[in-house]
Amino acid sequence: MMKKIYSSTPIQSVKVEEVGPSEKKLAYYGVILALCVIATKLYFLNEEHIKRFIFETKLITYEQVVTDGEIMLTYAWKTSIRYSRYWISLLCGALVTYFTWLMVYLDSKDPGNVPPSPFSPKQKYSYIPVFHLNYAFGLLMGILVASFCYIKGFSLEY
Repeated sequence: MMKKIYSSTPIQSVKVEEVGPSEKKLAYYGVILALCVIATKLYFLNEEHIKRFIFETKLITYEQVVTDGEIMLTYAWKTSIRYSRYWISLLCGALVTYFTWLMVYLDSKDPGNVPPSPFSPKQKYSYIPVFHLNYAFGLLMGILVASFCYIKGFSLEY
């Protein structure tokens, strides 16, 4: 059975008056009017920018496109020539390292395993050095060729 609990003070109900439809409509109209005022002010403050954005059409001639492209290509070519001393040296060193490693890899008894390539998966209980001397020699040759090209000043500048 349920026990009834009585309180010593009686519960008073508070009657809340509901907002009528006319007051809600008035609030909505006020918000809409405020938004219209803000939008109008923003439009008149930025009228030039809006008209230029919407109505201005800029026609570009073919000669301008060719000239702009030629200027950009000339700038890119000059920049690549300016730094060619660095990237040609690095490219030559990387290519020598790649071809030396390729020769060692293809000349080995079991390619990738004897001697193990630097990119082959590591064996858990193997005491074979991970970076074999043949591959280290290829890396050393790449570094020497890159430094030789840099010291001699190989570049595309004339």
